[in-house]
Amino acid sequence: MTPWAPRRPCSAPGCPNLIDAQTPCPRHGKRSWEHDRPSPSERGYGAAWRAKRKQILLRDPICRVCSRAPSTMVDHLVPKSKGGDDRESNLRGVCKPCHDTKSAREGQAASMEARP
Repeated sequence: MTPWAPRRPCSAPGCPNLIDAQTPCPRHGKRSWEHDRPSPSERGYGAAWRAKRKQILLRDPICRVCSRAPSTMVDHLVPKSKGGDDRESNLRGVCKPCHDTKSAREGQAASMEARP
C-alpha cells in the first residue's frame, strides 16, 4: 500500500480512530483478528512442522478425501485441539477445498459444544 492511501476506520465497533494499513489502532493495539492468537511457531507449526508437512505432501500427492485434486495442505485426522498429534498416522495430504470443508465442520461442532 502506498503512503498516500486514505486512512480507514478502526475495525473495532464504535471506535472513532482512523488508521492506515501498516499501523494498528493505538487504542486497540492489534487488529481485531490478531488478538490473543499465538504465532504459528508458538502453536507448534515451526521448522519441524514445515519439514513434516513437506514429507506428508510428498507421501500424499493427491487429496486423500476427494482423490481428484493435488494435495496442498496437511490435515490432522484427530485435531490438535482434541488431543491429536503430529505423528504420520494422524496426518494426511488434502486439497484446500476439502480442508476448508472439514475445518468449517469442526469449527461449527466446537461452537455447538460451547453453547450452554
